[in-house]
Amino acid sequence: MSLAVHERMKVIFKILAWVSGGLVTLAIIAIGSFLLFLGYTADKMCGNQIISNTELPEVNMNVIVFQRDCGATTGFSTQISMLEIGEKLPNESGNIFIEDTDHGRVPSGKGGGPEVKVKVISGNHIKILHHPNTRIFNKQSQWEGVKIEYGNL
Repeated sequence: MSLAVHERMKVIFKILAWVSGGLVTLAIIAIGSFLLFLGYTADKMCGNQIISNTELPEVNMNVIVFQRDCGATTGFSTQISMLEIGEKLPNESGNIFIEDTDHGRVPSGKGGGPEVKVKVISGNHIKILHHPNTRIFNKQSQWEGVKIEYGNL
């Protein structure tokens, strides 16, 4: 192989490497942008509907039971958040309890998700009652100094 042909091949390989690197970079940017977009819009597609509110004045907290709906691709879920009295329920998942009907294995309650009840045991102790067959995704045993106990409806 002559020196000129060898030099031309080196130049062609450098160009191909540069073009390939540019395409990989563009693909990474496109995929990253798409994932950011999905993350940003996911919570915007969801909504919370308050079902009940139980006040715990001794610890300045509200126990809020709500139904969360994130569109046609997900079922209804019943969730519970504990927030300071006066704090507005954010468009987020429940911070102490999340359950769903496990594809209809459990009857739906008010709001479309499974029924749940909150009972106040004392000023800093609650009991959450739910169907024994619900599918549970979050189940905290305490939150901000409040003891949380669970039982069946």
